[in-house]
Amino acid sequence: MPPFRRRLIALPMACALLAILPGCMTSTTSSHQGVASSGLKQAPASRKYAQSYQSVFDSAVQTVHLLGWNLAQSSASQGLITASTPLNLLTFGDQVKVLVQRRHGRVQVDVTSTSPQLIDWGKGGQNVVQFFTILEQQLASVEPAANPGSDLGAAQLGGTAPLTPPEGTALTPSMDVPAGVDFGRYHALIIGINDYRSLPRLKTAVSDARAVAQVLEQRYGFQTRTLENASRGEILMALTAYRNRLTQRDNLLIYYAGHGWLDQEGDQGYWLPVDATESDTVNWISNASLTTALKAIKAKHAMVVADSCFSGKLTRGLKVRIQTPGYLERIARKRARVVLASGGLEPVADAGGKMGHSVFASAFLEALRDNAGVMDGMSLFSRVRRPVMVNTDQTPEYADIRKAGHDGGDFLFVARP
Repeated sequence: MPPFRRRLIALPMACALLAILPGCMTSTTSSHQGVASSGLKQAPASRKYAQSYQSVFDSAVQTVHLLGWNLAQSSASQGLITASTPLNLLTFGDQVKVLVQRRHGRVQVDVTSTSPQLIDWGKGGQNVVQFFTILEQQLASVEPAANPGSDLGAAQLGGTAPLTPPEGTALTPSMDVPAGVDFGRYHALIIGINDYRSLPRLKTAVSDARAVAQVLEQRYGFQTRTLENASRGEILMALTAYRNRLTQRDNLLIYYAGHGWLDQEGDQGYWLPVDATESDTVNWISNASLTTALKAIKAKHAMVVADSCFSGKLTRGLKVRIQTPGYLERIARKRARVVLASGGLEPVADAGGKMGHSVFASAFLEALRDNAGVMDGMSLFSRVRRPVMVNTDQTPEYADIRKAGHDGGDFLFVARP
């Protein structure tokens, strides 16, 4: 095993191991090049933004990844991004062109969607709406705030009727608490490990864990259990206890701050408890063990927040959603198994945030404290991602947990009045 590097211990790994996490969708095929000119083309839709050119361009590229589109070309010097949408029942893969240009002191974004079919059934227009929705969510944390001048209504997307945002895309950062929705009981298992017996010590994991427990208790009414410098046995016994007593009316958040390991040869990711050793995996906790535990726990919603390397082997493609009428009621009913990771395969910082916390923990705590209503996991991710990326070399990731019983829901943070 190579030397440990702060919070994350990781090996280089092919994107295939990430099980189609959005950040790895960069494949290009020859079919991307020749279809666009022969299909049904939507009229370009434009919006203008007050952020810098580079911020808008970078956010546009990230939007392509978040939507799960296949990125074919990205040129900041030309302001050009091209991508194709995945195959589904409605399309063989639409071709999307994004042009980012400086216009009269603003940055203008033009989006065109081209279908290879004779009829696109409104899919091209939905692609454009989805793109701008996610783009503006990404730009929301960039100063100054976005002030789009939208041409969507006037262009009506190539003569089609005005579109309403399709279900399954994204939502605003927080929502008012609706009357009559039973969000259930909230529990949190908070794990922070500094004082490793055989591995390098960490600086902020325990203090991060204490602060997270405090804000979840005081602002959101969670029943919390904090494990400091916990062994493998203590962590697994705590998970078993939740399995034995939680029901469909419960929600469980698991927060882990400590060392992580990504084993390339074994195709597996691990958490390293306080009794983990470098030469023997007997006290490591594998992603497979965590997945099995999460699947068995009866809680309706479960979220893992990992300030360490949390192997992409545990996750699958991100699903983002648009807030539509009745969104919270629907999401509150559906089972959710999701993970928010502080980084992918890169080392993650053990310090550098506000009040002596890690950069990720600092952004996570700030997002929780700022929420005054209901915030879902995707919105939490959108608030955390940019501050972490700006202040570190790591990129947070958010996705469903593979093979853990996810059924389209999301974790909901409901602030106390």
